[in-house]
Amino acid sequence: MNDLMKDTYEKNSLIYLIAVLSVFLTGTVVSSCEDSKDDAMSEGLSIKVFSPTKVIEGQEVMITGTGLDEVTSVEFPGKVRVTDIKVVSHNDIRVIAPAGISPEGGDLTLHAGNQSVTARVPVTVGNPSVATLSPGDRAGIGAELTLTGTDMEFFEEAIFPGTEGDIAVAAIDFIRKSTSLLKLRVPVDIRSGRAQIRLVTCAGSEVWLPGLHFVLDEKGPFEGEWVWASPAWGNGAYLVDRMPGWWSTSAGASLDEWAPGEGLAEASMVFSGASLIKKLSDGTEVEGEYAVDLTKTKKDAEGNDWSVGQLVTRDINVLCGVWPKAGEEHDIYTYDILEFTDDRLVLCYAPDGTEAWGEAYFWIFERKVVKVSTYPADVDIMEGQTILLEDIDDIADWWIDPDFLARVEGTDDKFTFQAMDGIYRIHADHTLRYFAVEVLSDSEPATLNDDGTGAVWVIGDGIGKPSNANDIGWGDSKAICMAPLGGKKYRITLVAGEQINTDAINFKFFHQKGWGGEFQHNTLSTSSNLVYIGEGDDNGNVKLRPNVTLESNTAYEFMVDLSGGIHNAVLTVTPK
Repeated sequence: MNDLMKDTYEKNSLIYLIAVLSVFLTGTVVSSCEDSKDDAMSEGLSIKVFSPTKVIEGQEVMITGTGLDEVTSVEFPGKVRVTDIKVVSHNDIRVIAPAGISPEGGDLTLHAGNQSVTARVPVTVGNPSVATLSPGDRAGIGAELTLTGTDMEFFEEAIFPGTEGDIAVAAIDFIRKSTSLLKLRVPVDIRSGRAQIRLVTCAGSEVWLPGLHFVLDEKGPFEGEWVWASPAWGNGAYLVDRMPGWWSTSAGASLDEWAPGEGLAEASMVFSGASLIKKLSDGTEVEGEYAVDLTKTKKDAEGNDWSVGQLVTRDINVLCGVWPKAGEEHDIYTYDILEFTDDRLVLCYAPDGTEAWGEAYFWIFERKVVKVSTYPADVDIMEGQTILLEDIDDIADWWIDPDFLARVEGTDDKFTFQAMDGIYRIHADHTLRYFAVEVLSDSEPATLNDDGTGAVWVIGDGIGKPSNANDIGWGDSKAICMAPLGGKKYRITLVAGEQINTDAINFKFFHQKGWGGEFQHNTLSTSSNLVYIGEGDDNGNVKLRPNVTLESNTAYEFMVDLSGGIHNAVLTVTPK
């Protein structure tokens, strides 16, 4: 073979090889494209994800995949098909969960022509319901309502009866929301009287709660008597400062000039139910109303939480509640709440339209403290008021009765009073190291009145304070006074294994500190599964039901409710 023929042969061979490779590769590419097309069609009938996986009737379900625009029906558990499909894109469709879905749940299947695909994750069915509502009888402005139930995450709104129509509270403003628990706060403009709250699901269906009596004179969140703190008043930057930042003053003559009788240290204001009472330094009193809305908060200049709610007063303002700018003086009836603790209240006001760093005024109050240094002590005290128990060196080690006292955080000798307003005698037992508290009437231990007010006492075996080692027994010298809570309800809280025996109790509720009137089987009832009311020789005695043992270290609240009359008393026992 000559060189020319050799070159021609090599060139032809190369061209042939390129052609063969081209055909081969082209065929491969075509084959690959067709395979990809087949895969795409297969993916078009697959479900990558759908949400939510737990559904209720009427709820929108979002399905994501590929090729979903070819789907003709969506089948839910129970073989319920939906053909009304909203096509968002090739990869996204939406349907409304239909009625009749099997309550047991099951597969979610897409159908497209003669093909179908089933999601890997099953559908479950929700059934939002409410089992309990607490409190279950009455509530006032700002009261916290606790609801338990199932599938409660589906509730997106609570509708309260308002003074000017329904009040809708969105889920974002719930105190807490989970699948088994909701916590709501009664809004400011609630309508008094008996009414029902409606819970609305995300699908628009409603669940009506049992009737609740809304009252405007229930204890509010600021309940108690407040006096000027130090500093008391001043100005600063709106939406920036949280107390006077530029200028401030303490209670005294200069502050009193703005509202005579209100700026001296002797002045105070009392929040009682929905009432606000100003006690002026000259002994006169002014009364109006107030409401608190803890949902009306504001952000500071950087977007952080600045206020925790809003205080609105009616026919009254707070102590020295005036805007003091010359030529702009006016009374103030709406305040931002910047701080609210057991013993401190900080309020702020700036005129409408004030922006961050604009001038604002601040009011700082603290709860009036009742000081006790000799024992026994007879004190006139309000629920929520601070009491200072002095001159007890080892008070940090004393047992504190939770029915009457709650230690102020960060202190040893300051306490918040837990029972209703009244006159009480406080005994200090230095041997057992605890305070015993009793309700008084005319300087004597109070008795139960025919209308259900007064006091209820406990005598018997198996319980004692500060521990059941100090068992009351059947002598009346150790009779325990229950804490009156208002509404003719009385409470005693006992920790099993500490203040109450776990396996045997035998005590009775009395009308006085000693023998006389007492609750018996025909005047006291209970539906508790823990205790029963005895008959015969044990008439009225509270005992554990057969085979019941109280759980050690668990606190049990015994509540006697006399709102139905002293001959129709109801006992509830609740583990806390």
